[in-house]
Amino acid sequence: MEEVKKLIAIISSSPFEIVFVSLLIFVISFIFRKIFLIYVSKWCNKIIKSTENTVDDKLFKALEKPIAFLINMLGAYFALMYMSSKIYYREVIIISGKIFKVAWVIFFTWVTYNVTTKKSLLYNRVKRKYAENVYKIVFPFVSIIIRIIVVIISISIIAREFGFSGFITGLGVSGVVFALAAQETCSNLFGGVVILIDRPFSIGDWVQTPEVEGIIKEITFRSTKITTFSDALVTIPNAKLANSHITNWTLRDERRIYFRLYLDCETESKKIRRLIHRIEELLKSDSRVNKNVIIVAFDEFTKESLEIFIYFYTNVMEFVEYKKTKEDINLKILEIVEEEDISFAINRNKIYIDKKEFYDNERES
Repeated sequence: MEEVKKLIAIISSSPFEIVFVSLLIFVISFIFRKIFLIYVSKWCNKIIKSTENTVDDKLFKALEKPIAFLINMLGAYFALMYMSSKIYYREVIIISGKIFKVAWVIFFTWVTYNVTTKKSLLYNRVKRKYAENVYKIVFPFVSIIIRIIVVIISISIIAREFGFSGFITGLGVSGVVFALAAQETCSNLFGGVVILIDRPFSIGDWVQTPEVEGIIKEITFRSTKITTFSDALVTIPNAKLANSHITNWTLRDERRIYFRLYLDCETESKKIRRLIHRIEELLKSDSRVNKNVIIVAFDEFTKESLEIFIYFYTNVMEFVEYKKTKEDINLKILEIVEEEDISFAINRNKIYIDKKEFYDNERES
């Protein structure tokens, strides 16, 4: 700040002609900036849009406003350099050199920020490299980390150039205090990084944790949002989710279907054999069923029924279609049971009442 005060004092005490020419140089930089934005920018856009490659479009868009800013800063630099060549003040040379450095630092920071925004050059590269459900998670993490690092470095360089060493120290102390006060947020942030690296699930996956089951809707730095099958939106902190047991049902190649048929105890053995054979043939002929694992077996005798165990896998993964597939196979099995004239077991614990005895007892009472 002392250097800025000295510069103001030098300018105010300098001859009018030198100050006027310096201001004129600065004003000319604004004219060049206007020419760049109106004419050069439009001309470059016209050439860029005529190419099939979209990289140059994104790059020029990221550079356009930072270049306009740089023109003004270089105008200020050349104005001060002109002044220093005429009045030979060391402070003016030092400050002009610092303005030159700061201008380039801000320029590169601005460009870096622009190339990490959505629809930017980095966004397109991540989008091409990863699938849709992955790049929507990867890009926000990569983008914000790059921005934070670049902005912190830029602020440190600018503060050091202008002698704000206390500011840098205070920034470090404030960072420590902030980190201690935001331990939970930091743990969620690192939990998000763990989820990003391990990729136990992606947006749209069907997952199950000890607390919730549903479809992944959104993954952010702090939390993950899951839509349950009752259409409720559950938000889970990333730190908690990263340390939970997660079952990702979407990653399966097949779904299991198994159940038992409880047949009447009076069913003949030859009918049971035909039933088992026909169900096996039904499952083997169905393209939705894995042919390698099909079990149809007379599994157990009980007092109430004869049990047929049916076990197989289907390659239908979508939940609604899976339920429809299961329904279709169940109906076909039911048709086979009906065609074979087989009855299902029923609860035989019935109470029979003699009507005559009942009415006699009623009269006596």
